Amino acid sequence: MSRSNTKKWIKLDIDIPYGKVIALIVKMLKDFQLECLGFKVVQSNVYRSRHGNMHYRALTSPPTEIEDKHLALIQLILGDDPMRGWLNIARTLKGVKNWNMLTWVVDER
Repeated sequence: MSRSNTKKWIKLDIDIPYGKVIALIVKMLKDFQLECLGFKVVQSNVYRSRHGNMHYRALTSPPTEIEDKHLALIQLILGDDPMRGWLNIARTLKGVKNWNMLTWVVDER
């Protein structure tokens, strides 16, 4: 199985109040979970959302090409806000191209 050349941003809206120590723990846990799923984490960070909670963002190299519906499901499984997660899955099933403002493909040209 060859690794995908396409980089994917994964971004989670986590409804836990932001704090430096908990942010470090969340970053380490989410990086580990992605690696267990076969993703190579190129870079990642946790930052404070405008509502005081956390956003986790990771630039990844998926193990293979991955469809948007599967990426949306992975985000939900990793702890994305449940309502947002289900809406993203529904959008992908309807074929919406910009289904998730928080996840996009990076053009490396």
